[in-house]
Amino acid sequence: MFETHIIVLILGLSVCWPVFGGWVEVWRDDFNGNSLNPSNWKFETGGGGWGNNELEYYTNGQNVQVANGVLTIQVKVQNQGDNNFTSSRLNSLQAWTYGYFQARAKLPNGYDLWPAIWLYPQTNTYGTWAASG
Repeated sequence: MFETHIIVLILGLSVCWPVFGGWVEVWRDDFNGNSLNPSNWKFETGGGGWGNNELEYYTNGQNVQVANGVLTIQVKVQNQGDNNFTSSRLNSLQAWTYGYFQARAKLPNGYDLWPAIWLYPQTNTYGTWAASG
């Protein structure tokens, strides 16, 4: 099978709260070790477009690698159900109402690619995405 890999490297994520005189870090993941920290992350799995006609099927970690302080997410040309590509979609287990968010990432560019780091709402107070944030 022909397999193409598109790689997204995320080097670190942190969240800080404002306090008098500066910011205090309240959460961080530097991707140390050789696997994703299950206390910080969960996988969203499935296909079907996710509301915006995405072409990939999101796996339960088969497209993720952690090594040398780097999270790598690979997109593969690979059949899964009705989808011709696989990738991974991660959500943090923590949630914040406000704060300063910082991420270091190396994202690929090219046709038909949409690498992204999103801030999603926990509830649909004002309607479905993207009305609630």
